[in-house]
Amino acid sequence: MPVNSRARVLTLLEREPLRHIVGLKMLERAGDAADVRLREDAAGWAASIGFEASAFEYDAQTYGRDARIVLPTGRAGLRSRQGLAARVVRAALAQLLAVGALPRHQTSAANPASLALARSIGLVEFLRIEHVRIGRTGATDGRG
Repeated sequence: MPVNSRARVLTLLEREPLRHIVGLKMLERAGDAADVRLREDAAGWAASIGFEASAFEYDAQTYGRDARIVLPTGRAGLRSRQGLAARVVRAALAQLLAVGALPRHQTSAANPASLALARSIGLVEFLRIEHVRIGRTGATDGRG
């Protein structure tokens, strides 16, 4: 008997709510309109949560109301690095390409693991944005 992916993903996300807070919020808000895909094996689990950008005002304004958002998430076993993250991102990219969307991988320059993952699946950096916080005195020392 097939497992309800949405219910199972919610169960997995709720095990570590602070780690998966974005996925939990998006599933709650997008409701049944979310396209949830799950893959589990002995090494861990990987899921993608897809929804229309119009479900969230920020996403609609940032990416356009007709855009589709895919959030990859998951959890590998503590001793396992068997390509689970790469599989999740590849699945998310395939889902976006299948609906004619232009995928984009966004991460922090301070996250070398995510940058290495993106490179390992053939993604190429084309834009880098840095944010600077302005301190109370107007100095831009980044310590605000």
